[in-house]
Amino acid sequence: MANYSHSKLSTFENCRQKYKFCYIDGIRFEGAKAAHLVLGGVVHKVLEKLYTNLKYNKTDSLKELMAYFDKEWKKEWTEDVINPKEKEGITEEHFKAMGKKYVEAYYNHYTPFNQVKVLGIETTDRLKLKDGSLYAIKMDKFACDGTTYYVCDYKTDL
Repeated sequence: MANYSHSKLSTFENCRQKYKFCYIDGIRFEGAKAAHLVLGGVVHKVLEKLYTNLKYNKTDSLKELMAYFDKEWKKEWTEDVINPKEKEGITEEHFKAMGKKYVEAYYNHYTPFNQVKVLGIETTDRLKLKDGSLYAIKMDKFACDGTTYYVCDYKTDL
């Protein structure tokens, strides 16, 4: 069964060689993390916390989410983070501020978080196409509002 994600497809569309290196050849840089992946990962963790708590009828305040962001940022931004934007004067603080801006904008836009019913958070599900082929789809959030279903994929690309 094929396993697709928005990130994989986007990588393929933008640079087929990068796709080959990452997803076919399996080339990874052990021990090193890219700055934009830290940014995206921390934002994802914050939104996962938000929606997990909402499942239990607990609405985190923006202040609580920002404190959680800071805690996760300290854990994830380590000495081995590679910052390809450093030569342009873009520092860790710029990445961190951008992440906080994303979280705040998301929070303010979707509060009180009742627009859709969340069916799953950080899930992998199977999709059967008309030709009978099966695909695994990774979703940051799977939701519905009646008969319309939403596959949500958070993006923090620069």
